[in-house]
Amino acid sequence: MIGKEKIEYRQFAILVLLFTIGTSIIIAPNMLAAYAQQDAWISALLGLGVGLFIVWCYSVMGRYYKELTLIEAIHASFGNYLGFVIALIFSGFALILSSLVLSNIGTFVSTRLLVGTPLDAIEYIFVITVVIAVRLGIETLARSSEFMIPMFTFLFFILTFAVLPQIDWDNIKPFFEHDMKQIMQSSYGFISFPFGELLLFLMLTPYIAKQKNITRGYMIGALIGGLVLFVITLVSILSLGGHGTAIHTYPAFAIAKKIDMGGVIQRIEVIMAGIWMFSIFTKLSLCVYVTALCLKQLFRLRDMNCLTLPIALILIPLSQWLSPNATDFQTLTQRGMMYFTYGVMLIPFLTTGLLFLKRKWMKNKNQS
Repeated sequence: MIGKEKIEYRQFAILVLLFTIGTSIIIAPNMLAAYAQQDAWISALLGLGVGLFIVWCYSVMGRYYKELTLIEAIHASFGNYLGFVIALIFSGFALILSSLVLSNIGTFVSTRLLVGTPLDAIEYIFVITVVIAVRLGIETLARSSEFMIPMFTFLFFILTFAVLPQIDWDNIKPFFEHDMKQIMQSSYGFISFPFGELLLFLMLTPYIAKQKNITRGYMIGALIGGLVLFVITLVSILSLGGHGTAIHTYPAFAIAKKIDMGGVIQRIEVIMAGIWMFSIFTKLSLCVYVTALCLKQLFRLRDMNCLTLPIALILIPLSQWLSPNATDFQTLTQRGMMYFTYGVMLIPFLTTGLLFLKRKWMKNKNQS
């Protein structure tokens, strides 16, 4: 069972929103355009529709588990031994996702913002900050996200309007130049990243003060976050073209560097970095928090704070081993991690189905 910490559904929605945007705001356009190029916006819409359906399923399962986290529901469904193995796989997924998020932070900052700065120094600074946030608890993290969201919204609208003069509508033509197979292939990664990853929030649904609002918080956060990613993808294509979006590692950052408003306002890519920092900090903090919570419940520990420092020390070498550079990161996320995510996404569905059958069997047994 969870502790006394509680968050409102509005805070839950903001956490889902910032998690959804997370690292996706700078790499999703490239990932989508890799197969569909100027039709990437169609892939984004398709992925958004499927992703919202998956998130709705998560919200229904979260309400069905009631006061149980996903790890507790796994143990209740599969028993102690098989449940331990499945819960360990889920915990491993959360740990690997945390390391990839950290790797994305280090690579982006060291190659775009603080060029020449040692990768270890950047990652250590972020990890220390995240450890402090995780130790303060989910309530503090949720309240800090409420403080961040107005500034995030303000910077996002500034960036969007500043890019408008660069837009060329010919870059998006012709429509449907690529066949549906390529468009769907482009959307596969967008469905798993970030919507599939939102299954981590099934560890946090018991913290919501009013359980009936789980679906509302889940859906609002995922919808707004998905629309932000769609807008960034569309603007990237209109500004850089389909091919230009596909060849840039960070397309959104590239268009921010091109901003020139009357020769006065130029090179405001720091706005893009500011938007990204707000969301990426929240995503990494939530990933580490869920990892610690999973391990705490998996090994039946009294306190999860004792796990934060060991997890932090593991993340840095693991992140550099899994993806030492941006190219390896793209290869890993678009291939191995995508399939791993789809496999882990089956866990809550299987857990819910088995838990439903067990509860129905127990109910019939008690009645008889």
